[in-house]
Amino acid sequence: MIKFAIYTTLLFFLLAGGGCYEPKTACLDLLATNYDVSSDEACDDCCVYPSFTIGLSHQWEDGNFILKDTFVNNVGDSFVVISQKFFLGNIEIGNAEGAVVPFISKNTYKWPDGNTRELIRDFKLVSGTLTEISINTFREGGGISYLKFAAGPNPLFNGVDTLSLSTDSDLKTTAGMRTKANNYLCYKATIIAGAGLKDTLDIGFEGQWDFQKSFNPALPITWGKVLKTQLKIKYDQWFKDVDFDGINPLVISNAMKVNTSLAFEQ
Repeated sequence: MIKFAIYTTLLFFLLAGGGCYEPKTACLDLLATNYDVSSDEACDDCCVYPSFTIGLSHQWEDGNFILKDTFVNNVGDSFVVISQKFFLGNIEIGNAEGAVVPFISKNTYKWPDGNTRELIRDFKLVSGTLTEISINTFREGGGISYLKFAAGPNPLFNGVDTLSLSTDSDLKTTAGMRTKANNYLCYKATIIAGAGLKDTLDIGFEGQWDFQKSFNPALPITWGKVLKTQLKIKYDQWFKDVDFDGINPLVISNAMKVNTSLAFEQ
């Protein structure tokens, strides 16, 4: 009788414990980086998907381009870049079949005249010598056959109402890339140059230059992993033939503008 009572009590607790079990809810999408094999139920909008990350290699000839270091260009002029910003825009990715991979990230932008437009967030503002940026996320497997990008933002964003932008937007006025004509600069920098490196120059220029990097074979999209590629920025080409002796910011800006296609060509 005592054994029966013990077994009955144990069975009660086992059944009671089973009745209190709550199924685990988490991500059950194999492509997601937070896929949880131990989950019982799929969550609503909790999955984190692989991103496409672009590594930026800032180069001066065979070495690195470093802010606040002194460099001498091909015409023998010394200069120091104290700070810089530039846009990478018009970013587009093609899958293994060559079709465009849709961007998930979009924003609705407003203009002072009341017009609104939904545009993909296909740009990044690079500050200093940032080494990595992440764009887009993937919700299907396959591969990447090409990367298109531009030095400079898409002119579609010119004139956007900055008051309507989110506080973290690269297009905000506080980012410092807006001109008096409400256009966006491609490049902006503070440079020290001239005799004895005593002159501080603020330079900047508008424009957009398109480039493409192809992958053959295609880069595979591995489930649950970040996809990476590398872009080289050749500063010895960007500052090629730039005459710093004249200490004219407009002349320096125009010379760098001409060299932009050389600096970003892959």
